[in-house]
Amino acid sequence: MKPAEFIKRNELAMKYFNDFSKVLEDRGIDNDAFSVELSQLCNEYSKYHEAALDTEIKGLYQEAKTGWQQISPWVQIQDKCLANISKLSPKFGFTPADLEKLGESVRKKTEEPKTSLELLMERD
Repeated sequence: MKPAEFIKRNELAMKYFNDFSKVLEDRGIDNDAFSVELSQLCNEYSKYHEAALDTEIKGLYQEAKTGWQQISPWVQIQDKCLANISKLSPKFGFTPADLEKLGESVRKKTEEPKTSLELLMERD
């Protein structure tokens, strides 16, 4: 699979794309038609990762000049990215329930049809 242009300059997104592409290839579903959606998923993962690192360093809250504390904008970014990841992940079987469904459909496609002799022998 080839990544979409919008993630090619993002090293972290490209790392995710390469890793996920290998997983999909191993599952036999590495189709270029999925490239844009997989690129979107990898972009969300990279944004989530960066936001999580920033939250870890700076904390969950930030203090305004007036002394008021508010939730860090990085936490909000994490929440939005996680929502998008949750929407896109099932399309590639990256959740347990969807992986099982995907596995069934891939197995059905890759199973070779039985020969007449095999069908005859099953009747016994």
